[in-house]
Amino acid sequence: MKSRRLFFILLQAAVLLLPQKLPADPIDSLAQLVQQPAHDTITGMRYLELAKAWFWENPAKTDSLLRIAESYLGPQRYYRGLSDVHNFRANYHYMGGRPLAACSSLDTAMQFAALDGDSLHMIGIRKNLTILRSEAGDIDGALEAIEESMQYLVAHQDSSLLAQHFVQRGLLYQQKGYRRLALRDFQTAREVHLALQETARVAEAEQHIGKTLFDESNYEEALPYFLASAKHYQLAGQQQYYAEVLTLLGSNYHRLQKYALSDSTINASIALSHQLQQPYNIAHAQLLRAESWLERGHQLRQAALDASTAQPVFEEVLPIMAGSCQMLLARIDSAQQQWLPALDRVDNSISIFEDHKGASYLRGALRLKAALLSKLGRPALALIVYEQAQALTDSLFSIQQSQAIAELHLEYDTKLKEREIALKAAQIDRLASEKENVLLKNRLLGLGLLAALLLLGGGYYTYQLRQRTLKAEVRHRERELAAQRLHLLQKNNILQQVEDQLSNQTTTSGDEGHQKLLNSLRTQDTLDKDWDTFTSYFKAVHAKFSEQLEQKFPSLSITEKRLAYLFRLGTTIAEAAALLNIQPESVRKGKYRLKKKLATATGTDNQSLEDMLRQIG
Repeated sequence: MKSRRLFFILLQAAVLLLPQKLPADPIDSLAQLVQQPAHDTITGMRYLELAKAWFWENPAKTDSLLRIAESYLGPQRYYRGLSDVHNFRANYHYMGGRPLAACSSLDTAMQFAALDGDSLHMIGIRKNLTILRSEAGDIDGALEAIEESMQYLVAHQDSSLLAQHFVQRGLLYQQKGYRRLALRDFQTAREVHLALQETARVAEAEQHIGKTLFDESNYEEALPYFLASAKHYQLAGQQQYYAEVLTLLGSNYHRLQKYALSDSTINASIALSHQLQQPYNIAHAQLLRAESWLERGHQLRQAALDASTAQPVFEEVLPIMAGSCQMLLARIDSAQQQWLPALDRVDNSISIFEDHKGASYLRGALRLKAALLSKLGRPALALIVYEQAQALTDSLFSIQQSQAIAELHLEYDTKLKEREIALKAAQIDRLASEKENVLLKNRLLGLGLLAALLLLGGGYYTYQLRQRTLKAEVRHRERELAAQRLHLLQKNNILQQVEDQLSNQTTTSGDEGHQKLLNSLRTQDTLDKDWDTFTSYFKAVHAKFSEQLEQKFPSLSITEKRLAYLFRLGTTIAEAAALLNIQPESVRKGKYRLKKKLATATGTDNQSLEDMLRQIG
């Protein structure tokens, strides 16, 4: 088996070295090479390389060459080679406009990679599968593929690659409309890349966080992430992405009405993009600058020039943005009371949005058209168009509500799965502990019989076994304490999400039933008794600490004691806020008051709260 594996390793090395030995025309050289006598596996890999060389010259010939390569590799059971064949066939189908066939080929490539046992190769295939399924509109299939890769990476502790998968899953969540879940994945990726000091990856995650917050109109919250992303891209020397972030930052400044900063930032982005020859980013920045000028009502001629310049660039790479350029030009004509030219432009934009299924863009275009028709003295037609816009608004609102509900269900199911995993892990640990206790009891019985002959030796062994039993029980209690802490955190998170959802619906609809249910949830939150269970587990594990805390500081309130327990366990402020179901700022204030009380009683004001708590017991 080892010699077979060594043969395949040498074979791969030989194939990689092939291009270095080729004369000027690689196709002719490979065609001559496949005619030379060789082992079937080597011949199959040569045909694979010849198929790759023919890919741009003659795609049909590429497919036939791939079939020949497969016929040589199949009988030899060279699974890595067969995986490469189907992986490349997926590229062939994709470039031919057959994304579903490409996905099927990648599935086959995955099966052969699994037989070969190369896990990293499987992750690469899954990544391609995720991209193809996403482009084919199968977002659920793409999510399934990426989550399979993430499970492997968790098991093998590849933190950097796992963080990259979090970013990719976040982008898929965004396509599903699950912005809260996307934001959570981006933040997780940022924390991991920060810990690994991967500056460019940190900048990428911060850019996605800022864009997600920007899309939710949280401009103040998005600003520091855009600034941090720009700084990290500069440190990493990623000028291309730095220019893109400058464009987003300029747009964010505009939303915050910081117009001078907005103009200077967008102008800097355009200048840098010209140096880097990035026509798409130049067009994007010009469109945002034109919109800013229009909203402020000045430099309309320059705004129209920017929009007109950006439009042909978008027509090649992103047609729906070309429709946005037409919309902006229509608004500029409308601002100059040129109603008929504006109407023609808005009709063009409506046609583009309908062709490319841009429902949210189409809604704005229909509203502008209704306003223009009203200005032109066509109220009946304006009313019809306005009703179309309103129907589309209602449809979009319904879709958004469905997405929000689906996101809540997915998040709730995820929490349940995480809790089930934690409970199963605790159950496994408990069974292992019970098994260990049974073994310990049996050994104690044997040692008891032996103690009749060797009292001193038996006593020593009995003492050792009792110590191990106590340690096992302490570990068991610690696991129960961790499970109870996880239960509290998950429960409070779910209650908070349901409460936020009900609060938003109550604010929107004013439904008294929703308000009563919201009040009931808040009341139940205050009456929750799970803290009693958590406290009992904590005192069982940290008996000395809890006793000395109550003896030395009898004036502490219940909330302060809970904070002391949590910070004794090393809990962060954010985790403590989630466990206590309060705001992080409240936790900070409580922590400050607790430290002040302890410092006053002990006379040690120069220590941190954690150090004080560690000295108690």
